[in-house]
Amino acid sequence: MELEASLLSSVEQNAGIQKLQAVVRGLKETISDLKLYREMYRHESTYSREVYEARNGEIKAWAYVRSLITSLEGQNLESRLKASIEAKAKSQKRLAAAEAEIGDLRQKLEASKSLSSLDHECLNSKIHSRF
Repeated sequence: MELEASLLSSVEQNAGIQKLQAVVRGLKETISDLKLYREMYRHESTYSREVYEARNGEIKAWAYVRSLITSLEGQNLESRLKASIEAKAKSQKRLAAAEAEIGDLRQKLEASKSLSSLDHECLNSKIHSRF
């Protein structure tokens, strides 16, 4: 059950990672579009130099904010991926321990069957020897 829960968690985290990667791609496209608009605006602008510089600074500031957001999302993805890998490793250790325990129990069962068989044969021989 723990392995299934871990697998489900891993699948959910993978879906989250893919969604975040799509967001990052969208943000990169937005930045690219903003740069294009800035260049187009630069060539067609009739504003004074001060207005142009203010707008250019604003666009750069927004681009910087977007890059910070992207960076934070990347760090979040990395930490979630690390947690997922650690959970998987723990589940694999538990699975290995459970498999080892199952092997031990099988050996004990076989030994018990063998002893039971010997006891049964011994009882049968005693019963037949009395008659």
